[in-house]
Amino acid sequence: MSAPSLPFRASTCPTPLDSQNIRTSLEESVGKLPALSSTALRIIELVNDPSATPKDLMKVIQVDPVLTGCILNLVNSSYFSMPQKISSLNRALILLGFNTIKNIALTAALVESTSVEKKVKEIEELWQHMLAVGVCAKLLALHSGQPRNILEEFFIAGLLHDIGDFILLRFESEKTVKILKDIKKHDGNFEESCASELFVTGPEIGSKVMSHWQLPDVFQEIAHHQKHFGRDAALVVNFVHLADKIVRRMGIGLVSDAHSIHITPDQLDWLQLSEEDIEATSEKLPEELEKAQVFINGGT
Repeated sequence: MSAPSLPFRASTCPTPLDSQNIRTSLEESVGKLPALSSTALRIIELVNDPSATPKDLMKVIQVDPVLTGCILNLVNSSYFSMPQKISSLNRALILLGFNTIKNIALTAALVESTSVEKKVKEIEELWQHMLAVGVCAKLLALHSGQPRNILEEFFIAGLLHDIGDFILLRFESEKTVKILKDIKKHDGNFEESCASELFVTGPEIGSKVMSHWQLPDVFQEIAHHQKHFGRDAALVVNFVHLADKIVRRMGIGLVSDAHSIHITPDQLDWLQLSEEDIEATSEKLPEELEKAQVFINGGT
C-alpha cells in the first residue's frame, strides 16, 4: 500500500534541489522500514471487526511461534505481575482479556519493525521517552476511570506518538542531533527547527509511517497530537498529549524541547482528572516505566 506524499513546510528558503533531495531521502527511508508482519496486519483487521472473537485472535497468533513466545514472555514479566507463570496463550487470554493480548501482540510487532542494530544514544533516549509516554498515558487513563480492558490501547498510542522523530533520528541522524543540540543551547523549538532545516517535521513523517503500517485512522491523529489536542480530538489523543507534557516536564528520556508543558484546568476537566491524579501518576511513573522496559527488550 503506497503512502501519500507528505506536505512539507519550511520557514527558510531552501533551493529546490536541497528540498527535493531531503524529501526523497525521507520518503524512501519510511519505505525501508520493515512492513508489519502478516500476523500484525491480521490483528489490526480483527481490531476493526466488531464481530471478531477471542478465538479468532488465538488462531492468528498461534501460527506465529516467535510472536507467541514474545507474548508469553511479556505476560510473565513484572509489567503484569501475574501471581503464577502463564504457559499458554489461552490462559493468558482468559486472565488478561482480548484487548490486552491484542495490544501486546501489536506492540511486539511494532517494536520489532523499528529495531536498530547500531546503538545511537539519542534514539535510545527517544525510545525511553516514547515508552514513558505510553506508560503515563495508561496510568492517566486508569486514574480517570477508563475501562481496564482498553488501558493497553493508551499505552500503545503513547508508545507511537513520536515515531516520526524516531525516523528523523534514524535516517537523518547527524542533522537531527545537531538540531537537538542547537535548540538546547538556544532554547529553541524542535518542530520549528526541523521544518526550517530539514523541510519536514516529526509529526508529518509520523503520519506517513502510520500509513505505511496501515494502522487505524486514530494513529494519524496521534502522530499529529500536538495540533489536535482539545474537545474535538479523540480521547486517546488527549491522554497521550497530556502524558507527553508530564514526561517532558519530568525530563525522562529525550526531551526535544521544554515548550508547552503547562497543564491547564480545562485539560484536566476534559479528561476527568485532578491535580492529585497528575501528582500520583508522576510518582508512580518511574516504577511502572522500569517494569515496561520488557516491551523494548522483546519480553526479556
